[in-house]
This record gives sequence, structure tokens and C-alpha cells, in this order.
Amino acid sequence: MVDTDPLWFWGMTDHNQITLTSNARLSRELTLAYARHQRDRGIEVWEKQEFAPVTVWLQSLQAQVLERLDASPLSLSTAQSRLVWQNIIESDVLAGQAGLAKVAQNAWHQLHLYELTPPALWNKTWLNEDQLAFQRWANAYQVHCESNHLMDHAQFLAQLPNHIEKNRIKLPRKIVLKGFDGDLPPLYQRIFKAFIRCGVEVEQETLSVGQPPLTLSLHSCIDARDEITRAVHWAREHIQKNPAARIAIVIPHLDQVLDLTERILRAILDPPSFHLDPPSDSLWHISLGHPLSHCKLVNDILHLLSLDPHRVSQPDLRRLLRSPWIKHWDKEATQRHRFVGYLTDRQPYWVDWQTVIDKANQLACPSWSKLIRQWRKQRLQSPKFAGLSTWAEQCQKELSAIGFGFGRPLDSTEHQMLKSWHRILEQFSELNLAPTESSTSISRTQMHQFIATLAHDTIFREQDVGAPISVLGVREALGGHYDAVWLMQMDQETWPSAPTKDPMIPVALQSKLPGATPKTCLELATRQIQGLLSLAPELEASYAIGNESLKAQPTPLLERFTALNLKTHDKPLPLMAHTPLELVRLENDTQAPPFVEEHAKGGVRLLNDQSACPFKAFATHRLRARDHRPPRPGMSPKDRGTLVHDVLEKLWTKWRTSDVLQSIDNESLLTHVQTEIDDCMGRFVAKYPQALSQAEQRLERQNLRLKIMQWLDLEKQRDPFRTIGLESSVPLKVGPIVLEGTPDRIDELEGGERIVIDYKTGRTTKSQWGPQDRLRDGQLPIYALTLDPKPTGIAFAKIEKDGVRFDGLSASDLGIPGIKPLEKHNHGSFKGIDEWPELLALWRDQLDVLAREFKTGRADVAPANPGVCRYCHLKAVCRIAERSPWLADEETDEDE
Repeated sequence: MVDTDPLWFWGMTDHNQITLTSNARLSRELTLAYARHQRDRGIEVWEKQEFAPVTVWLQSLQAQVLERLDASPLSLSTAQSRLVWQNIIESDVLAGQAGLAKVAQNAWHQLHLYELTPPALWNKTWLNEDQLAFQRWANAYQVHCESNHLMDHAQFLAQLPNHIEKNRIKLPRKIVLKGFDGDLPPLYQRIFKAFIRCGVEVEQETLSVGQPPLTLSLHSCIDARDEITRAVHWAREHIQKNPAARIAIVIPHLDQVLDLTERILRAILDPPSFHLDPPSDSLWHISLGHPLSHCKLVNDILHLLSLDPHRVSQPDLRRLLRSPWIKHWDKEATQRHRFVGYLTDRQPYWVDWQTVIDKANQLACPSWSKLIRQWRKQRLQSPKFAGLSTWAEQCQKELSAIGFGFGRPLDSTEHQMLKSWHRILEQFSELNLAPTESSTSISRTQMHQFIATLAHDTIFREQDVGAPISVLGVREALGGHYDAVWLMQMDQETWPSAPTKDPMIPVALQSKLPGATPKTCLELATRQIQGLLSLAPELEASYAIGNESLKAQPTPLLERFTALNLKTHDKPLPLMAHTPLELVRLENDTQAPPFVEEHAKGGVRLLNDQSACPFKAFATHRLRARDHRPPRPGMSPKDRGTLVHDVLEKLWTKWRTSDVLQSIDNESLLTHVQTEIDDCMGRFVAKYPQALSQAEQRLERQNLRLKIMQWLDLEKQRDPFRTIGLESSVPLKVGPIVLEGTPDRIDELEGGERIVIDYKTGRTTKSQWGPQDRLRDGQLPIYALTLDPKPTGIAFAKIEKDGVRFDGLSASDLGIPGIKPLEKHNHGSFKGIDEWPELLALWRDQLDVLAREFKTGRADVAPANPGVCRYCHLKAVCRIAERSPWLADEETDEDE
């Protein structure tokens, strides 16, 4: 355990003393250690001892000073200062990059902290374009602050020594500085010298509180994952031996491996929650958090505030329906998930809110429907432009209207997130105290951008309730006391790190900045390693070899303080120790129960799916495994194809014969076509009012008119015919099952021959009718076999973006370009087939086989080719990726 001897707390009983630390974590550690010390002494009640991060304490002094000034300037918070920088940069740069204000603000703070030459005095010959721009912005910022009587924290710190000496601050008797890994910045040194001149005792403790180990075990790991895994397993073993031990894992570049570290910690220390069970009491705490905007609860809030009150996309709607923080989640969770499936199946990408509200009410989501109605009413009352405090109030009203935060009970971490969100709103509303154009009246979009930026800049991590395992960065670890510590990333690239330059500050001025030169990097790394080696009596260290072509080496700095015992690991350590289970072998597990009914739903697609993959047919047509992936923006290919079908059906219903088409001049024909397009498109828009914008509707009408006119021009070139069937449902007897089919169109020629035509707006080819091992597309072959009288030709009417044409086969020459008689198509998959009856017989045999397979229950995972799986929605069920590695190499064609 950590040493709590009274000598360690020398001077802590002096309540005129304050201990200032380099970070907030060390302050909490010292507070807890002091409480343990008092408890061990038998004291039950004691006065609070003051421990505080130096930055927080210095900020508190600003309020003391301003209270005692007769004409005090307005104090700018970090967020308010950022807003001023942002306005100055936006007025100077036509297209500034996101985050540029933050970079400029940090450079301004560094200039004051290290007391560098002010930008106004920089020699322009030193400066590059970025530094010239920063010089302009800094000068403008200084003028803005002076003219508006403003003061940011950096400017206050520069004046603080003067305020100390003028007795404007309540002075402590003693200040102890603890946990700093080197010399304080020059401005801090000047501040504490002012305290000394005023009689305050200032003491800076060194980092090293113990001797480094004589020998240090250094583990050479395969990669970062293996290194983290070994460290966490080591920590778990220590906790199992001694649950009261305090363990630390120190990761210098923790920000780079944060997500990976969290996953490994959960997998090893809390396996049930790793496998989606509720999390147990956490055994670990990570010092570094994520941006608040990345936290699920706050991210859902930002998403809600960005929604349009008139229409909503299906992905946004899915997210809203699945948010567990919206009121009555516990009562309607199942119904809301089902509503997601309904929307996916029956609505386009963009949906109007009134349709959503009505359908939700009909489909057993009355509470959610009511909440959305309340939210939309409040959202429609939102102003277009308003002040910041007005916008903050509007955000709260919208969240209250939808009942956000009153869904399932919040856990401790989510309560902390919600409190952080409220602080973000407070910071946002306080931005109007900074007199800028952006703080007086802004649009909703600007409001959302400001709040999202504040949330992104706020790092959130749940409070440490005393977890035995701490995962820390270097600065958070220094000054702490632990029973055992594992030091990661102890390689030569990390220790020392490469110098980093501030892009806004001239290079000639950066020699005073820490980490800006190789010399300062080496000095800092040496001090930090010495401090890390004194954190605990038991130490382990590690580094990852990494890339085989450029293997990492251990840092030579370790050997300055201790001898190394190198342990090389050639194989990765398993994440979790699995107990082998006895496998249960199922016989004939690809055979489903027989299909007992005679009539099967699904039409000809059922046999096409059976041909493509028996499991796909079984899951889709017997288990009803629906594809619930959301549609894409705009009109879907299916809806576009339906419009083509509907327009042509209406036209041929009126005309019936080619003679009527031939008698219509082009101008009148265009009028006929436009009338039917307007009617069909009008019905689509009436059904889905928000699916297409006005511009998108015009483009769709124009595209549809062009395709239909091109197709009718092709039809005019044909010999005389009449249309005898349009979208008529017919029963199709195929082997042991009966299907239902709907031929798009059946034409009868002058000689009495009949041809079945199927409109296609996507990629198709008659090669799919080839009597291969398994018939790929049996729709038109089935019509050729079952219609009475039997047609003598089948064809795709291909109305594609690249043009229009027929693509088909016939028993004899029908005089239609693109429809070839079988005898002239004796190649490819039709090679060796000379007679039409022979082809029909082959089709019948193959279709019978497919029908019997479905009837008997064949359901094995056997895709005909990789293309079958490319867009299939069943891959997570059939696990084809684990069965067939060739899928990983198959390229995706987004146009298909």
C-alpha cells in the first residue's frame, strides 16, 4: 500500500498552506491520501486541507483581483476568448480551417506563459505566411480587448505579480508545488517570486521520492495490442492477489491508443460487459477522456438539435427511434425497433414528419408519436436569428419537449455527461458577454456549430471513485504513489520525443518552449523517466517492436538509472483465456423441414434466389428475413423502375396497337408522355411528399421523359403488333410448387407469334438464361414454359441510362433488332442448342430441380459466385465471410 506515514504529510496540518499540483488527478490523489492519513490517526472530523491544480488556483485569483479593482475589465473565459479569436480570423481569412482559432489562442497563451517577444514587435523578415497572419490576428485581438475593456486569463497572469505586490490577493502562509517535471514557465516563476517578496514561503518538491530499482524487467512485445494486453493481465494478477493494491499503467501516447486500451481493459477485467452484458463496478480508471461530443448521450443531443422540422432522413430517424434517453423508452423500445423496420420497407430516404407521427401512432408507438409532435411544435417556433442566451433557452425547450433524459434510468457516468452538457449550455450563453458580432445575433446553424465546438473541446471522463487500477499519461502519473507500475512505450522514438514547433510563433523565439528543441526534449525525457522509475517499489516496463522493416529499440535513457532484464515475447498473449468447449456435431444441418404448401409466395424471385444460394431462398422466403438497410438519398432504382413500368402500362393500355403509336406525331406523343409522367410522378410525390426536392423532381421528370421517348422511337421501328397482356397476374406451375407471376407485357405479331417483354432499367443480360449448371434468371423462361399459348420469344426491354434496346431470344426471326433467333445465337452458354424445344426442355429440367430443392428444404450456404454475396443482407447470419476467403478479395461495384 501507499506509504501514509505522518512524515510524508509534513506541514499539511497547517491550514494556511496550499499545495499546488501539476494536474487535477494529483490533487485528488493527495486529497484522498490526506483523508486516509487522518483516518489512520483516529481522527474522525478534520478541516479540509487545500490541494489544487496550479491552473485552477490561478484562475480563482482572477476573481479576487477583479473584485478589488475600481474599474475592473471584463474577464474573458476560455470559450469567450476563443469566440473573439474566431471572429477576428473569419474577418481576415476567406476560408479559415476549423480549429484555427484554437491554435491561435494556444500560441497567444504560450507567448505570455514563456514571456516571449509580443507579436507587435516581431520583425516581419523572420515570419512565414502563418506567422504573419497570426501577427495580424494578435494585434487585432489586443486592440479589441483594449477598446472593449476585456482581459483574458493570459493577460491577467502577466499582470498578476503587480496585483500580488499591491495586496489585492489573500496571501497564504506557504505554497507547496508538487508534481512538476521541470522548471516552471517564466511567468509562473515571476508570479511565485512576487509571493516570496510578500512574505509567502514557496517550496517546490522534486519529482523523485525514492530510488530507482536496481534491475528493471523490460518486455519486448510484438505490437501495441500485445503490449497493452500484457500490461492489463499483469494488473489483473496483482489485484487478484491483493484487492487493496493500487496499480498504475503509464502510457505516454495514451491519446493514440485510447480506444484500443478501453476495449482490452473491458475484455480482460470485465468480460461480461465486453460481451454486451451490463457493466460491473469498474476495476480501472483512465485519466484521459474523449471529447464530450463523442459521448453517446451528448452526441444524441447534438444530433437532435440539428434535425430539420419539415423532413427527416431515414438514418436520422433510426437514430432517434433507438435513442434510449427519450421518454418512455422502457415502455416502447420493442415497438420503436419494429417501427424502424416498417420505415425501411415502406418509406424513401427522406420522410415528412407528419407521416412519421401518423405511422408511429398507428404502429403502437403513441408516446413517441406524441413526443415528436411536441418537439416539432417547439422546433417550428425556433427563431431564425437570436442571441446566445435565447438559443440556449430554445435548446432546453426542445430537449424538454421530446423528454430527453427521461428514457431509461441514467447510470452514474451518464449523469456526469448530462451535467457536463448543462455546463456547455452555460458557457454558450455566457459567450454574449464577449462583445462580438457573433455574440449578438446568430443563425441556428451557427448556434449548432458553436455548441458542437464547445462540446468537442471539452474532454469528458467519468469521475474516479477509487478504482484500484489507474491508466495514466506521463504527466498524470508523475508525483503519484503506487504499489506497482507498468511503464509502456519505453522505446527510443518516445524517449526522447521528436521536437515540436508551434506554427504561429517564429522559430527563433521557440528555444524557451519545452519540447521545441532536441536539447529540451532530452532534458525533459530524462527528468520524466527518473520520476517514473520512482513511482512504486515494483516496476515493469515494455515497448512494442512494431513494423518488421523498422523495428523499435528500447530507449537508452533507462540504462542511465537501472540495469535492464530484457524479456522477448515472440507470440502475442491471448486476450482472454477460453476454456475449450465440446463441439456438438449436427448431422444434415443444411436440410430444412420440407415446404408443405403447394402455393409459394415470392414469385419467380424465389427460384432465382434458390439458384443463387439455397440458404438465401430459405431465409428470405420461408423465414421472412427482410432486408432492413435504409434506402439511399433520392429516388431508389426500384421506384424509378416502377415509374417506367407505370407510364408505359398506362400508355399501352390506351393504345393497344402499334398502328395507334405510328399515327401520333412527335409533338402529340410528347404531350401524351408528359401527361402520364406528371400523373405517375404526382402520385409518387403525394405519397412521399418529402422524398424529392423540387429540383430533384424536375430532374426525374426530365430523365423519365427522355427514356420513354427514346423507347417509343424504338417501338416505332418495329413491324406491326398489338399488346394483348399488361401486368396481368398468372399462376405458374413449376415442378411441385405453384408460383404467381406478372408479365410486364405480352405482344402478338402479325403472324400470330407471341413475345413476352420484361422492362428492365438495371443491368441485365440474356446470358442469365443460359442452361448452365444452375439457371441464374428463370423469370422469362418460366413464362415461355407455362403461358398458354406458349410464346415464341422472350426479351428484356432495356431502358437504361446508356440507351434503350431489346435483348432477347426467339424460336424464329421476329424482325425485332436485339431479339435473335436461337439458331443465330449458338455460342456462349447457348452453344450446342439448335432448337427452341430443346432449350425449353433444358429450362424445364433446371426449374424443376430448383423447385424441388425448395420444396424439400435444401438450405445450404452455397452461393453460385461471389457476386451473390456482394449485396446480400444475410451475411451476418450465414457467416459466409468465415467460410469463403475469396469474398474478401471481391471488389465492390457500387453501380450494380
